Amino acid sequence: MEAGEHATLVFAPGGDFTYASPAAARMMDTTVDTLIGSNFADWIHPPDLGTALDAAAFLVDHPNGERPPLEVHLLANGVPLLVEIVGESLLDDPDVRGVAIAIRDIRDQETTKQILDAVMRAERVDRTLRLIAELGHRQFRGGGVVIDLDTAIGELTEVLGGEIPEGLRALTTTRPPGRSGLPWEDARWSGDLAHLVGADLRSRVGSVDVGACWSCPIRATDGLLLGVLTVWMEAAAPPSPAETALLRRLATLTAFAIERWSRDQQLEHAAGHDLLTDLPNRSIFTSTVARRRNRVTLGLDAILFVDLDGFKAVNDTLGHAAGDEVLVTVAARMSELLRSDDTVARLGGDEFAVLCPGLADVALAALVAERLIRAVERPIETTFGTVQVGASVGIAVDDGADVDLASLLNRADSALYLAKGEGKGCWRMAPPVEPVASSAR
Repeated sequence: MEAGEHATLVFAPGGDFTYASPAAARMMDTTVDTLIGSNFADWIHPPDLGTALDAAAFLVDHPNGERPPLEVHLLANGVPLLVEIVGESLLDDPDVRGVAIAIRDIRDQETTKQILDAVMRAERVDRTLRLIAELGHRQFRGGGVVIDLDTAIGELTEVLGGEIPEGLRALTTTRPPGRSGLPWEDARWSGDLAHLVGADLRSRVGSVDVGACWSCPIRATDGLLLGVLTVWMEAAAPPSPAETALLRRLATLTAFAIERWSRDQQLEHAAGHDLLTDLPNRSIFTSTVARRRNRVTLGLDAILFVDLDGFKAVNDTLGHAAGDEVLVTVAARMSELLRSDDTVARLGGDEFAVLCPGLADVALAALVAERLIRAVERPIETTFGTVQVGASVGIAVDDGADVDLASLLNRADSALYLAKGEGKGCWRMAPPVEPVASSAR
């Protein structure tokens, strides 16, 4: 077993280390001098101690014997570090007279598995990207790792490995229109991995405390540029072939995580929204109202059921395509005039519902109904000509007297029925719930 730059340790039959390679000391976050003379058992995470001692005893008892690789947690400055240990008994070798063990850090295998598991379980994408950044930070021996995205999840910059050098900060966290920051510019126009080192880097960004900047585009399967993965290194050197492959692997993992997350978000959105208008559907609306009823809130919550007048005639004369255009326009008009914390939903057909939470007065619900009616009745330009529809509105104010959600929604529906029966194009308010009289004793 050659020591070289491998993480190698040798311990005597009693368990004390007699040799430690510099690579082993670095892995265990200590010094060679500290390792020499310390005991093997002192560096094993307690839950794994029994397994490790059994393996060590076997090698001591079987000169020239070998054991299959063993996965245990060493203690690196007190922190458990998952490693694979391969041991060989060299007690009969006069130059060694001990048990030699080669240690390989396999955290990256475990982290990669965690990344894939997180993706498949559709965990939060920011947590998955943090795992990817951690993996890169270790693989690049402490290089600063930046995952910078411009996707459906919004502006997200994941940084690991200390602060970004000041001269580079503006190029990773704030970019002018057109994405002219260094990593984005090189990744966009080169279409592949790009790097700047030493004087070339300084000529682009000024004085910095790093020697190299490597960047790799993060691309979707259709080629769309999702972001850039960038590594800052102290040494002024281009990436080696192995480092280049690692950059691309990290970028691929990132793209996979983003695309899976995006697909899951789209499916979740589609399950709760109307495909035509993109408004919340009945299920989302009722669950939103139910959550409001379960909270202690200020003000009154108003439920407005809206039914279009004259919509059937549009479908019958111009066809369903024209009717679809009318529904999309009506949905947009209703959304535009409501507050940001109001909810408008399409219940089905030409029926809509609105939740206006926290109103100071019942009269405000009537005002909202009037505005909705006026907005809907404006002429609508469609591909098939100009059409006009109206709206009838039923209002129920949640004052806490309804015994359940169904009662509240039924009152709004009953009020809508009254409005439709009294000439349409108007609103009606459901009367308050009559208090239940207590029975005499």
